[in-house]
Amino acid sequence: MTSVTAAGPTVVSGALAADTVWGPLGSPYVVRGQLTVGSAFSLTLLPGTVVKLDGQSSKIVVQGQFLSLGRPDARVTITSYRDDSVGGDTNGDGAATNGAPGDWQSISFETGDSTLIRVASVFDYTDVRFGDYGTAVACQTGMISVASREARLVVSNSRLSDARISPLLVNHTGSPNGWVGVYDSTFARSMCGVTSYYGIMDVVGNTFEGSLQQATLFSYPQKVRFWFNTAFSGPEVSGSPAPTRASADVRFNTLYGGIKHWISGSSAVSVGPGGGWVSDTPSAR
Repeated sequence: MTSVTAAGPTVVSGALAADTVWGPLGSPYVVRGQLTVGSAFSLTLLPGTVVKLDGQSSKIVVQGQFLSLGRPDARVTITSYRDDSVGGDTNGDGAATNGAPGDWQSISFETGDSTLIRVASVFDYTDVRFGDYGTAVACQTGMISVASREARLVVSNSRLSDARISPLLVNHTGSPNGWVGVYDSTFARSMCGVTSYYGIMDVVGNTFEGSLQQATLFSYPQKVRFWFNTAFSGPEVSGSPAPTRASADVRFNTLYGGIKHWISGSSAVSVGPGGGWVSDTPSAR
């Protein structure tokens, strides 16, 4: 296992050659280009760690395990190189630049050895912002992107915001081993909050702020539970044939923006409490 013992900034790129731990001492860690966490290795961010990604081609590709382990009093921050609000003026230009959506690309969970059942990666008490560079104009990209069928990921007690499109994108395509859980987290200032294609996931106890154009998109869900969330813009569920309670269980939420729509094929259907895939939804107070 390797760790940084010198004061930051610490510039990193390439592929990790061992299990690696980053802590506040080496912060901010500046990712330039692609940093790869191979299938045999892990990267752990200790409480108070700051990571800044430098440029629109910069990204972290995870084929092994990624653990961002903040605390309530020492959150981990993953942000733009131009963000001076944490970790200081790392790019040395004073107030000339600020972080903005799309400043960096993504943290992407991709297939390494597809024969392995993935150990879970974690974002806990972590703030992630200003990522998701790309050209897509709909809910098709993500600042945190789960692109591996085998990936297992937990996001808890975290704030994901200021993505160009989606803070979190999940794309499962039939694997029984992949799963994502999102708990007690906040999504803000992006086009879509959580976007999922063929998802197997829990989304429970989260807040989707009114600065989102759309709280969630669950397209062709395999098994999604959306419970006890507060959303100020409507969620959407789509699929053909129409999603059922077994594939999209939407209950016990406070939906100030109502249901955006439920789509079967190309037809939008208005669904209220007690109908189809959604029931027991408290009205906004």
